[in-house]
This record gives sequence, C-alpha cells and structure tokens, in this order.
Amino acid sequence: MLNSGIGKWVRLAPAGLLLLAGCIFRDTPETAYFDLPLPEAAAIRPDRIPVVVSEFRNESGSGVRFQLRRGSRIEADPANKWVLPPGALLTRSLTQSLAARPDERRVSGTLLRFEADLERGRFLLAGTYRIDEAAPLPFAYEEPFGTAPTPAEIVEAAGRAVQRLVAELNLALER
Repeated sequence: MLNSGIGKWVRLAPAGLLLLAGCIFRDTPETAYFDLPLPEAAAIRPDRIPVVVSEFRNESGSGVRFQLRRGSRIEADPANKWVLPPGALLTRSLTQSLAARPDERRVSGTLLRFEADLERGRFLLAGTYRIDEAAPLPFAYEEPFGTAPTPAEIVEAAGRAVQRLVAELNLALER
C-alpha cells in the first residue's frame, strides 16, 4: 500500500514540474512607466509663499498600475504603470501648475476616481478639493481617448482632465 502511494507521486511529479516550469518561464510584458504631462515650472517669487498643495488622499482604489474599467469590472494593468501613485501625481501637477500664483493659500483634496473607462472611451478624474478651510467642493472630469487606446492616449486624456482641474482651481483661488 505504501508503494502504491509513492508510485502515484512519482507519476504525478513530472506533470507538476512541467506546470511549474510553464509558470516560471512564461513571457511577461515589459513594464512601461508614465507620468502626467507637466507644465513648465513657473518662477516662484522669493518674496511670496506660493499656493501650498497638500497631497491629495487617494481613495480611488488606483495604485501605480493603470486602472482599467470595463463596466463594473476594474483591472490593474500589469504592463503600464504611473511613476507615482495617483494622489502624488495630482499633487505634483497642481503644485507646478499653481506655482506662479501670488496667493498664500492652501489646497488639499481627496481623489475618488482616477481610471480609464474602456467601454466609454474616457479617462475619469473625480474627487473633492478644499481651499484653505472652506468646505470641500466636488470635481469630476471625463476626457475622451478613443475606442482602442494606447497607453500614451490614456496619459494624454488624464493630463487634459488634470488641466481642467487646474483651471477650476485658478478660478476658485480668484474668489
């Protein structure tokens, strides 16, 4: 009886090794890293404190991998990644975009959506922002990218959505 148990394992071992080898040696796509398009760094006047942008809390569920939505299903793209998590990307872009303002103000916020909706062909950027101690205000932008987007098209759409938020913040800071 002991021999029959060992014999079974001896017969199954080669199949297990082949299965394991297939997992180890399969082709993995090369990882590509992307950044949001950044504006030219504006000159910061030494006699002024620029707008201070606190890091946006990332509650979008998106990490450094591109988040791809198909209906209610969300996938993390293993081959395409952001150079920073979305909250940090947004904070850095806003900091550079608002650097030339003479205001001594604080901007903070929460990121709720940062994803490519493949079925609708749009990049979704949504959340809330707060200026100084005012009540949080919602923002939501959708930018088109086409039906079979390349990673570069998704990045461009994300950049356009962020620039729309920058424009909104500039108007809000004028008030």
